[in-house]
Amino acid sequence: IEVAAALGANPVDLALSGGEDYALLIAAPPDALLTGFSRIGYVTERVGAESLVALRAADGSLLPVRASGFDHFG
Repeated sequence: IEVAAALGANPVDLALSGGEDYALLIAAPPDALLTGFSRIGYVTERVGAESLVALRAADGSLLPVRASGFDHFG
C-alpha cells in the first residue's frame, strides 16, 4: 500500500497488473489443506460481461476486475 501511495496508484490495480510477482497464486478445492498457502478468496461466477473475476471489498461489495496485465514490451 505504501508503494502504491508513493506512486499515486490504486493498490489493487498495482497488485493485479503492476508487473511484479511476489507470490504464487493457485486455485484449489475449498476443503484442500495446503501447507504454506493462505486462503485469499473464492472462485465464483462472473459479475459482468467484461469481468473475469471480482474481488470482495472489506465492506462486502464486489469489485469487478478487468482483464489486464503488465506489458513487458511497452
